[in-house]
Amino acid sequence: MKNVILISLVTMLLSLTSNAQSPLSCQMQESQDANRYFNGNCGSGTNGEWETYSHLNTYIPDLDPDEPMHNAKLMNINININIIQKDDGTGNFPNNQETIDRLKTMISNINSFYANYGPSDPISWVNELPNFDSKIRFTLGEPGNERIYFYQNTAAWDDMYVSTTIEPFIAQNYPERLEQLNVYIFGNPNNNNWMHASMPSWSNFNKTSWVVIFYWSNPGSDWATAGLLAHEFGHNLDMLHTYTGGGASAICDPQNDDFLQDVFLVEPPNTSNCPHTGSWGDDPYIVNGDRITNNLLGGTQSSKYISPMQAGQMHRSLAITSIRKYVTCEKSEIPLVIEGEQFWDFDIKLYRDLIINPNSELTINCHVVLHPDANIVVKPGGKLIIDGGIIGTDIYETQPWQGIQVWGDKTAHQFPDANGNYQQGYLELKNGATIENAIVAVDLWKPDDYSATGGIVHADGAIFRNNAKSVHALHYKNFNPYDPTQEFDYNSHFKNCIFEITNDYSGDEIFYKHVDLAYVKGVNFQSCDFSLAENVTGVSPWNHAIAGYDAKFGVKAFCNSLQYPCPEESYDRCTFTGFWSAISAVNDGGIPLTFSVNRADFINNAYGVRTTDMNNASVLFSDFEVGNYNGCGTGIYTDQVTGFAFEENEFNKYAGGPVSNYFGIAINNSAAVNEVYKNSFNGLSYANFSDGINWNLTYINEGLAYYCNNNSNNFADFFVADYDIHHHSGIQSNQGDENYVAANTFTTSGATWHFYNGGEYQVNYYTDPNNTIATPEYIWNVKLMFTEAENTCPSHYGGGSSLNLVLTSQQKISAEQVYLDNLTDYNSTKALYDSYIDGGNTAEVKLDIQTSQPGDMWALRAQLLGDSPHLSLEVLKAAADKTDVLTESALFDILAANPDELKRDTLISYLENKEEPLPDYMIDLLKQLAGGTTYKTALQQQMAGYKHTYSRAAHDIIRGILNDTVTDNNELRNWLDNLGGITSDRQIISSYVSEGNFNDAFTLANMLPSLYDLKGNDSIEHLYYIDMLSMHQTLYQQGRNTFQLDSAEKADISYIANNSKGIAGAQAKSILEAVYNEYCAVCPDVEGSAGYKSATTINPDVLGKIYGLDVQVKPNPANQWAEFYYTLPDKVTTGSITIRNTSGSIIEVIEVSGKQGQKLWDTRNIASGTYLYTINSAGYSKTGKVVVSK
Repeated sequence: MKNVILISLVTMLLSLTSNAQSPLSCQMQESQDANRYFNGNCGSGTNGEWETYSHLNTYIPDLDPDEPMHNAKLMNINININIIQKDDGTGNFPNNQETIDRLKTMISNINSFYANYGPSDPISWVNELPNFDSKIRFTLGEPGNERIYFYQNTAAWDDMYVSTTIEPFIAQNYPERLEQLNVYIFGNPNNNNWMHASMPSWSNFNKTSWVVIFYWSNPGSDWATAGLLAHEFGHNLDMLHTYTGGGASAICDPQNDDFLQDVFLVEPPNTSNCPHTGSWGDDPYIVNGDRITNNLLGGTQSSKYISPMQAGQMHRSLAITSIRKYVTCEKSEIPLVIEGEQFWDFDIKLYRDLIINPNSELTINCHVVLHPDANIVVKPGGKLIIDGGIIGTDIYETQPWQGIQVWGDKTAHQFPDANGNYQQGYLELKNGATIENAIVAVDLWKPDDYSATGGIVHADGAIFRNNAKSVHALHYKNFNPYDPTQEFDYNSHFKNCIFEITNDYSGDEIFYKHVDLAYVKGVNFQSCDFSLAENVTGVSPWNHAIAGYDAKFGVKAFCNSLQYPCPEESYDRCTFTGFWSAISAVNDGGIPLTFSVNRADFINNAYGVRTTDMNNASVLFSDFEVGNYNGCGTGIYTDQVTGFAFEENEFNKYAGGPVSNYFGIAINNSAAVNEVYKNSFNGLSYANFSDGINWNLTYINEGLAYYCNNNSNNFADFFVADYDIHHHSGIQSNQGDENYVAANTFTTSGATWHFYNGGEYQVNYYTDPNNTIATPEYIWNVKLMFTEAENTCPSHYGGGSSLNLVLTSQQKISAEQVYLDNLTDYNSTKALYDSYIDGGNTAEVKLDIQTSQPGDMWALRAQLLGDSPHLSLEVLKAAADKTDVLTESALFDILAANPDELKRDTLISYLENKEEPLPDYMIDLLKQLAGGTTYKTALQQQMAGYKHTYSRAAHDIIRGILNDTVTDNNELRNWLDNLGGITSDRQIISSYVSEGNFNDAFTLANMLPSLYDLKGNDSIEHLYYIDMLSMHQTLYQQGRNTFQLDSAEKADISYIANNSKGIAGAQAKSILEAVYNEYCAVCPDVEGSAGYKSATTINPDVLGKIYGLDVQVKPNPANQWAEFYYTLPDKVTTGSITIRNTSGSIIEVIEVSGKQGQKLWDTRNIASGTYLYTINSAGYSKTGKVVVSK
């Protein structure tokens, strides 16, 4: 058992004069109620390494050049000198240069005592420190900026203890001055010629250290005072006296680990002269061995010597006591290497790298403090387990440390052997393990060595706090140990972890992202919380929680219930708060993969999910409280993305956001069949926003559709951006069809637009005229098509559905059958459709028009009317140009007979702007006729319906393949080929690139212009795409990647990013963003402030939830009855539940009372269908749905 001195040492200094010094005596009390096995609030057991790391011999400087702990750098202890004067500035040293110079000289003398004084009574067997240097110094700061402070405070001037007046005063007014060891010089009205100092704490690392001196006037006493101050500094550094009496007595028990053998053991093994004696005036040099020595902790006026073991005591204190926080030094170049197994259950500071060698394991369950330049390295085959421990920097350190590097082996897999050992470095974080204040907390490779990727981390209940980057994983493919051609997911995961940047972030390194993933597959985050505090210094405006670059990852919730299916309230969801882009997922075309988000909460992020060229993404059952940055905020933003599933999410404006534009889902250039399905939008500027080509390049009736979405309190519920001659814009021309209504609901009051279509062709919107809430009123370029068809809006992934992202074998078989049936119907209908288009031969009809003569007018008119309404756009343009044959009236008849093509503003604009334009009145009539339906319309609707159904089935299969833990590129390519289209072909090309198969990649890429008739700007964009593909080939052939581009290649990428408006530009921007942290503004383009939403718009459902309002209904679906379980807001006891049908008609109102309760609803006479219920109480409300099924 070792005792800790818990209260001050008192050193008597009597009658100091310039010529003679009086004897030294000590008055001191000890407390023996604490033991050093309690270290840093950690109970250190005897089965760990505490005996080694708490022993002073471990730290003796230069004892063994091969042992890292004996190789200390020069330790500089930062000190302040505080001079307390009377209120009028008298009674102590004056504030002038002479005082400063005297004090600087004293500190210089103290440093010489710690540097080069040998023993007066040498012991023959002792190997002294080289040059007698303890490698400890004290510093007042930079010359000219010494930390010497003056205070005018009479109450403190007449004090004797720091805790009474002066330290509380400094803590309140100058707290930064407590970040150094403080020397206080009080006044001396009672001639108290003594000093006292604090001992360091082994458990309270916040404890301040100090020395108290009383004013002396005679400069001749400076040398003696310096010696005594050096003595007190020794106590600050955990050293005891070499004599007994008065406190801090020498330890004379040879069995005690702190017995100073090199001070007291005159002759081994047991001839000891402990304790020493000696008075102030004694000369220690007269007799060797008389117990009167010049030891710094002795009692003579010559006390200057520090023994090796005393130096070990001090360096130990700088590792495991509270004094360590005042130290600055260089990092030792000799690392501490762990061999075998070690268990650290103690608090320690390291001034060097820590390395865990192969086949070795270190477990930390306390606190390890690292030097700012230090790393922890886990080599392949090594294990680091942080079990509740904390790894970070010291209390007052402003510089981050380097972080944990988990080295891997790119050629090895990530699976354990039979004994649980890995070929990669392995890091496990659990039970509140914390990594803080690091540049890269967990770096899963050996930086700059791409052969050493693949490090493993398993984190469960870990905390990542104030790291410039928390997790970094890149360029590694895991594989089946028995079949290296079979790729598996990356073996790392994070569950119930916290990633946070707080207001305490130092800002020395710019924070860009918590998680940085590049070219890895399958890192999952379950029930994790990501946050960024507001207005933190050192944070990039382009910050992220998770940034994936050609990376597959998953964001998931954990169910805390055994009930199946899991009740929604039992999910522990991931949260993302305060970021520019909470989740960013970008792709450069080098590999086809995806990401998924399921049940996450996005709070006050400018972008919740932002993705570029990451196809087949899924965002499900998530809540978005959309924030704002620089005038823009978007829940989900996509560019060049197809195959997505954005379903059953809720979008609201963040209640505290500024007045600005807020978007729910913004989709740019999806260029294929896609759906936005069953989401809810409230209080937004533009709930659903689309821009660019959001249709199949060949057929405008196949593209982006919006089904079953609910809207309230929005400026615009659906908004298709305006197009112009240089900019495409549009969505699928038919939203629904005669047999399938779109089933969106619209803002009931306050909306400017229910459906604004600024695209280049008209949209036909199918709705039930009897359902007013689902019928848009404020529309532009939208034709309402009325039908009484139903759409029950079933949940694809929730409710009664058992569908998951990765399909079961039976689900996959069912999806394949749905695909096959609808593809067959689609092809049959398309064959019929194509046989009608231009009479089955477009080229021949165009030739007939081009070769016709004026006398052929009636015959040509009859021929074209005979092929109507199935004439193509290009035939109608050719007819419009044949003004020498077809009169305006004849052309008008032909155009009017083809209303489906008139829906394209492309044709109308052509007619308005051609060399001989049609009269305005004819143009106006044709615009009115564009809303008509024909047999061609019916065929297009059928084709679109079949296309959506088989595309949804194919997308389900493709998402299943991409989200599976095993990647099968051959199956992926087969299904992308089944799906068809240029976006699918580009994904197939990416799959070849990922395998290094550039022959097949270029073969297919070179076919795209002919397959998809790429002309004009499209052909230019294709050349950019080929340039990107060539870059990938060059890097592959040279064994490089995009993190290793030269300056010329970087310039090429920047050029493509700035000039390409298509897929190549998106891929180039992905590289600039992921590799160089160069970002492009991607705010959806809207004009003016008409859609601004103010901070006063608050979702009543959200506000009600805050104040305790809640309601649930069971069973749901209901048959004969349903029961509402309600909770009213605090201090409220009355309310009502209003039940409406989907048309908005009130079915029943149920009054409720009491803080909580249940109300039964009789549904025996209620028709089957979906009903909306709203509980209202004290001005708050919450709305839900209940289904009656009989």
